[in-house]
Amino acid sequence: MKILKSVQLDVSKISTTCKAYLFIIEIDDVSQNASELINILNDKTWLSKLDFLSRSNFEECAKTTIKKMLSIFNDTQTTNSIKDEFGEYMVSMNAQRTLQSELQHVPITLSEIWGKKKSGNPGFDFHTYDERNDLVTFGEAKYNSNGTSLKIAVEQINRFITESPNKDKIDTNDLRALGISQSALCKIYTDNERNLAAAFSLVGSIEKFDIDYYLKQYYIKQLLQEKNEIYFIGVKSK
Repeated sequence: MKILKSVQLDVSKISTTCKAYLFIIEIDDVSQNASELINILNDKTWLSKLDFLSRSNFEECAKTTIKKMLSIFNDTQTTNSIKDEFGEYMVSMNAQRTLQSELQHVPITLSEIWGKKKSGNPGFDFHTYDERNDLVTFGEAKYNSNGTSLKIAVEQINRFITESPNKDKIDTNDLRALGISQSALCKIYTDNERNLAAAFSLVGSIEKFDIDYYLKQYYIKQLLQEKNEIYFIGVKSK
């Protein structure tokens, strides 16, 4: 994973109090990236930090999902090609790694793993903990091999935070069990304070990707009405 761009965006022309950032990363070796993500999946230290009941519950939920994900990742490592299912995991997990690298966020185990479904998470795809501001980041990842998927990711986030019940609030009990501070979780309920991340596949020339074009779109302006920090994370694979 190579970080090609890491900038705070100028959103002064938009009526907003939030901060917005753009990160663009490149996966130049898909097989190697799959290997790195397999190592993350096989790391069970997150379970050892939980209390007995939480650990038992999450461990049971995670078994079949991790097995399924490892099968997908191993196939990608062998073929060095991206299928749609791996593509979304690739975008999610590398987005987490980017926020960890650039803003010192703490990655939280993918919701696909601790969720109650075998696969196919019905809410946000990934989370991080922003220790500096004591905030949770809720991230949505979209992959499309034929086009840049920023619009799809942002529109999904807008639905998640406006529909009832809000998808961010639904996750708070599980996030508390995973060790996220109560103060960060209370902020979500009391004042809608949390970060939001739109992670997306970037297709085509990086030089031709024009974030200013997107900042003029209604769905982006709608997202930027939220508080705290907004992250746009483009993932390009060779």
